Amino acid sequence: MKKSARETLQLAVERLFVRVHSDLLRQIKSQGEYDKSLTEIRFEEGNQNHQKLVALCKEKVGFKPLATSQDIFYSIMKVYEEYLIKEAAKYDRGRRPF
Repeated sequence: MKKSARETLQLAVERLFVRVHSDLLRQIKSQGEYDKSLTEIRFEEGNQNHQKLVALCKEKVGFKPLATSQDIFYSIMKVYEEYLIKEAAKYDRGRRPF
């Protein structure tokens, strides 16, 4: 993925999907056991939540001509995971007595 496309997707995930559609991301995360990483989640054509997330991305971000549904889904989950790690690090820094 090109840098500009990745940056656009990252901003979209952080601003739109995490804030507005976080319930959808939580539903996808809770659908299975993914101990190590959200990127272990494989795109399922028949999964309504997966389809909804990809459709939202195509509609709101405009990634339709750039990638397959599977690529879009995987990219969103990867960026979401990075966002969660970044937020956890902020929280951890705030708790330390430095």
